[in-house]
Amino acid sequence: MRVQWTVWLSFLYITAAKAEKLEVAVYYESLCPASIEFITTQLDPSFKKVEKYLDLDLVTFGKATADNSSGHWKFTCQHGPLECYGNKIYSCVIKHNSTASSLEFVNCGMNSNLNNNSLQICAAKTGIPWEIIHWCLSSGEADYLLAKNGYKTKSVTPPIRFVPTIIFNGVYNESEDQEARENFFKVVCQLLKNKPPICKQLGILFNILM
Repeated sequence: MRVQWTVWLSFLYITAAKAEKLEVAVYYESLCPASIEFITTQLDPSFKKVEKYLDLDLVTFGKATADNSSGHWKFTCQHGPLECYGNKIYSCVIKHNSTASSLEFVNCGMNSNLNNNSLQICAAKTGIPWEIIHWCLSSGEADYLLAKNGYKTKSVTPPIRFVPTIIFNGVYNESEDQEARENFFKVVCQLLKNKPPICKQLGILFNILM
């Protein structure tokens, strides 16, 4: 009986800890200048500070289109075929790696020109096996993952008009989205219920500024 209670309490603790996390969904695309700026200057440095308080979902698709009428997926991306390739790479990485490693790779990729040499360097830096990425691309899994991201992107209400779009706790809020692009860390700290010490320190600064 004691073992059962221990298991149950552990389950409740894990569930409560997960519930306390702030859900963040970032809808972006690989060659979008605004996406590059947001991920490299806002999301990546902020995530490193409050990683354990966030449940981050990176959705790579943006304003692309997906068509399977021929029986094979065909994608058209806002910034051309290279962006579709980058979107597939990121989709593969996110599928097969932890959130922290995936974001580290995406951040590195955003600072590259998306050629394989640069991306393989990013893989080596982040400890992500390039072989798995290559398999994902060649097996067709990348097409499936990108199409899935497309469905997820098109399902957002209201429809996404700008890339990147940042959604907190599953509900789109225009003011939060806009502010997050400029100061993601501030918005995260404002929305977190169980605020970490670094947010409390920042709160003092916010009060001074306001």
